[in-house]
Amino acid sequence: MVTTQADVIDDSEVEVYLAELSTYSLERLQKEPDLLRVEAKRHENSIEKLACEHYHGFVAAAETIHNVNGMAVDMAGSLRSIGNTLPKLSNGCDTFATEAHQIAKERKTNRLMLTHHKELVELLEVPQLMDTLVRNGFYEQALELQSFALNLGRLHQKLPIVQSIVEEVNQTAKAMRLQLLQLLQSDVQLAVCLRAVGYLRRLEDNTEEELRTCFLECRDKWLQEMLADIPDDNASTYLVKLADQHRVHLFDIITQYHSIFGDELDTKPQGGGFLSHWVRIRIETFVHNIESMLPQVVDSALLSNVLKQCMYCGLSLSRVGADFRVLLLPIFSRHILELLQGNLDALQQHFEAALDGFDWVAASRVQARSVEDATEQVANMAPLELLEHAPLAAATNYLLMCFNDLRQCTPYALKDDMVVALDACLGSLADTTIKAVEHLDERMLDRPKSADSMLRVMSGLALPYISQCFDCIAGDQDCLHLSIVQERLDATITPVADPESQTAAIESSAAPPSTSHPSATPAAPPAVQALSTNAATPAAVPPAYAAPLVVPPAYTAPPAVPLAAPPAHAAPAVNISSHKAPPAVPPVYSAPPPGPQQASAGPPTLYRPPPSAASAAAVKRSAPPPPPPPPVSK
Repeated sequence: MVTTQADVIDDSEVEVYLAELSTYSLERLQKEPDLLRVEAKRHENSIEKLACEHYHGFVAAAETIHNVNGMAVDMAGSLRSIGNTLPKLSNGCDTFATEAHQIAKERKTNRLMLTHHKELVELLEVPQLMDTLVRNGFYEQALELQSFALNLGRLHQKLPIVQSIVEEVNQTAKAMRLQLLQLLQSDVQLAVCLRAVGYLRRLEDNTEEELRTCFLECRDKWLQEMLADIPDDNASTYLVKLADQHRVHLFDIITQYHSIFGDELDTKPQGGGFLSHWVRIRIETFVHNIESMLPQVVDSALLSNVLKQCMYCGLSLSRVGADFRVLLLPIFSRHILELLQGNLDALQQHFEAALDGFDWVAASRVQARSVEDATEQVANMAPLELLEHAPLAAATNYLLMCFNDLRQCTPYALKDDMVVALDACLGSLADTTIKAVEHLDERMLDRPKSADSMLRVMSGLALPYISQCFDCIAGDQDCLHLSIVQERLDATITPVADPESQTAAIESSAAPPSTSHPSATPAAPPAVQALSTNAATPAAVPPAYAAPLVVPPAYTAPPAVPLAAPPAHAAPAVNISSHKAPPAVPPVYSAPPPGPQQASAGPPTLYRPPPSAASAAAVKRSAPPPPPPPPVSK
């Protein structure tokens, strides 16, 4: 870098120059830049001339400086090398002295070892012998050999060979402890558990609290492996086997724990025992598994079987103070109530679809029996008048199927919730029927006779009969609150001032068409072909509505068929209230199979979606629905 004159001018010279400029005239100031350039050029030429005349001095000085710097760097490197070499030399000398001393010491030790060779060989075989005993399961002899090695180590603490033997023996003892813990993680009986825990105590590696914890951890791991082997492709089978495994193995583990350790540390006033904490965790896990898998069980027979097994498991564990049955009641009650609510929702949808496709005019040609005549039937039978109204008969049959399922596994604590759900469902069915009748009044000048007949049958026969069947399940009388619903139905019926004129009108409208065989008795309506019955039904309930209706001579009611036995899948109920299970409730009808011109749609079976629009069209053609299949018994 070239240093110019401007770089070395200080502030004082600048001030002098500025003061001098202030004295110049205008003409001189205009010439000042040129004069300054001339002066600067003159100085640059002077510097170049000086450099050309004395360049040999400059080059020699630069070379001298460079040589001196190189020599200084070489000297510094040599000094560092010497400084690094001196410690290594000192360390080498120290190492040599140490190794020489160690070699002398080892020579002395080798001479001593040669003198006691036989005794040393016997001591060196101690770890190998203990390992053999542990592998073959001779834990008693292995513990005696470990005690000998530990005593020898305490006597000769300064001998390395003895300490190495003691260390190897301790390593073998650790392997023995792991082997005993693995033994506790298998399917072993109480005697084996007692011996294994006794050997673990003699190892003195754990305190009493740690030993209890290890025992529970090992048994818990084995129990979890047993539970993990249960296939979970079928929810009901999985829950039954899960309850059975807990009933057997959890009881065994608790019994083993009490037999081995006693109850000294598990009866604290605060309730903080090891066993109680572990049992609480296992029961919480078991209840959580039931709560997560139970929604997949929808069949009542399977649900009843699961409930039985779970209650039996709680009963067995109650003998050791682990009764958890009170935790199962809300889970099963909630699930059963959800199933019932789902069935009632499906029933409402199907009933609405059936009413939309119901032919009220065609149904009016079939005159119903009088409600008063219903009391002349065989006691406790389903009212035959329900068969004259296909939607009402299908809804009643579906409710009876729900009742037959409820009777197998319904806790008594669900009574109030079921009453609320059924009251709401029956009220909704009544409202749907009333709306359908009011819609008919808007479309037609005269209300069909079948509309009033359905309202009377629903109010006076269907609702009391459903209430009577539900009383069998609830174990009480008049559980359902149907008076308000019946009042709404009765208020919708068309009032008639003269019963005789009503009877004449019904007889004239119900006259059968002429046939090729006048003397033959007219056939009953298609819906009144067969009647599924039950051998044990509740006592008859007086009808809530008894309007005077006369059977026309053209109609002959079919004879009453004896009630059949309950379905094979209806197992006895598991009722927490310990009252006996009520008998199965029969379906209202069981029609023959459909013909070629007859629709195959019918009332939905339990736990299936409501029927499609084809069912409504079939009802509109006045075709009798086929019999509903009974719930599948697996």
